[in-house]
Amino acid sequence: MLDTTGSIIYVGNNLLMRLRRQVTIVHLAASREEQQLLIERYLSDPKPVLWRGAFQSRTDEKPRETVTRCYPALIAARRQSYEALAHCTLPVSLLARQIA
Repeated sequence: MLDTTGSIIYVGNNLLMRLRRQVTIVHLAASREEQQLLIERYLSDPKPVLWRGAFQSRTDEKPRETVTRCYPALIAARRQSYEALAHCTLPVSLLARQIA
């Protein structure tokens, strides 16, 4: 198993396709509630993120407000890329049941 960061999607198509040929890529799909929890966790304890143009501040907007507005859009855009790359998709809830 190779667990990558979400930013792996930005390494470029050549490397992603090479990786895809060598391993089975599983996309862990979060429900809307799980996505909201992940967003709330990030907003309460931000970590470094590659925004790739998704961080677009508005005039007179504080950085925290920009993050709160833009982070969900970043996650949604990445989700589409993850789904396209993956061999299969599993719901996060299934994984959680297997661990419990």
